[in-house]
Amino acid sequence: MSTEERTFIAVKPDAVQRGLVSKVIERFEVRGYKLVGIKIIQASKELLAKHYEEHVGKPFYPKMESFMSSGPIVAMCWEGKDVVKQGRSMLGATNPCSSAPGTIRGDFGIDLGRNVCHGSDSVESAKREIGLWFKDEELVNWTSNQAKWLQLGARLYSSVSKKHNAFHDAVVEGKKGPVAALALTVGGIVVGINAYKAADKSSGIRAIYSRDRNI
Repeated sequence: MSTEERTFIAVKPDAVQRGLVSKVIERFEVRGYKLVGIKIIQASKELLAKHYEEHVGKPFYPKMESFMSSGPIVAMCWEGKDVVKQGRSMLGATNPCSSAPGTIRGDFGIDLGRNVCHGSDSVESAKREIGLWFKDEELVNWTSNQAKWLQLGARLYSSVSKKHNAFHDAVVEGKKGPVAALALTVGGIVVGINAYKAADKSSGIRAIYSRDRNI
């Protein structure tokens, strides 16, 4: 079930040095996620050992530890609907060479050892990692005005979508006569117009709705 979650995203030293922090932030912001914590940190070996505890002792760990402590990391906590799963999808495959174009790693990654970002792989991991990198007082609970636009866009799409399906059943499947089908279509248009007007004639809802629904 879709729920509001929090995830941990870290911009690694390679991406910080390449000036990609704003690019990563932009991807999450335009998707509609809310930033509730951010800081730049030089990670200690102790912190990295806790973060990557399942890898400590493996042959590749010393090299990974050296890289992750080679420069500053930008640690972030993002909040939103299914943000853990969707955040991983936005990052792309761990190996940038296998990441699809349009993902963060697919667009900016160089190789497996320089893959731009880390993202929590589960809700449980996110809670653990956020607790490692942030103190409770470093996370800010706030209400984003963007939320109402996203919710309105979803309601608008749902309403029009239902009317479209009803029209399809009425006309294509022949379940209703032409007059009833026309009434359903007009009803859908009216609902859409009323919801659109309720958006206070803002261009924000038009941009968000158009982007998210590919129209």
